[in-house]
Amino acid sequence: MNMAESESSNKNIGVRILKWIGVVTAIISLVLGTRQIVNMIRGSIEDKTRATGLNAEAEQFLSAGDYSRAWQSISQAVQLQPEYRDTQVAIALEWLREVRIASNRGERTFTEIAEKLLPVLHAAIDTSRRTYSANIFAHIGWANYLIFKEGDRGVRVDEQFKNALRLDSTNLYAHAMHGFWILYPGHGGGSIDEANQHFAAALRGGGDTSYVRLLAITAYSNSSSPECQAHIINLANQMRKNHETLELAERQRIVTNVYFMYRNEIMDEVGKLLTAKDHWETFVF
Repeated sequence: MNMAESESSNKNIGVRILKWIGVVTAIISLVLGTRQIVNMIRGSIEDKTRATGLNAEAEQFLSAGDYSRAWQSISQAVQLQPEYRDTQVAIALEWLREVRIASNRGERTFTEIAEKLLPVLHAAIDTSRRTYSANIFAHIGWANYLIFKEGDRGVRVDEQFKNALRLDSTNLYAHAMHGFWILYPGHGGGSIDEANQHFAAALRGGGDTSYVRLLAITAYSNSSSPECQAHIINLANQMRKNHETLELAERQRIVTNVYFMYRNEIMDEVGKLLTAKDHWETFVF
């Protein structure tokens, strides 16, 4: 074999070696790629299973009224599976409506709870979902009220209720919360008539009537004016006529606070709102 033939043979061997290296490399890449895909699928299944469990856990805590732990569980679920974000928002809204301070679980103030929930609520607003976003805006307003209640006078409350009503003019929560806010001491004020218009609008839409009544009676109770105290009796009269339940503890509170503390002041005001017959039947209701 001459030199030229030797060089050609060596080149062919080199080409074959390179081809085999390419084939082996391709096989290794395919194996590794397949393994990565399998791991991704396995990880996705594991994440989904874990998120499903966390969501179920959150619902159990929610049913027990343990909002703090429900929030922890659903927040972890959302990190794994964003599809649970609507559930997270629903928990935030209920927590704000039923807000309690539980220092043994980390929240020492209403502001701490509100500031924990607000970023999620702001991020969830989608004005193409009008009723959904109206509910969120209303509860953002309520969260801001809680912050205001604890001393921060720079938060915007009215604006959020108005945003909600622009999206859904019949929104129960926006009307009920706005009515409460109008009568809340120290916010700048509003008339009882204006607040009552919001409470009436909230009731017309149906739905969570007991929540509307609760906010109304609490709003009237926040004021010591005879007119507001008389409206507590009028509200009880409306509930009696509509066959709504008024808890015994609340009836006793009305008797103690309204009749004993303000009985001299309210008699003229009560007469403007209901008849003597209605007044008596409401008293024994």
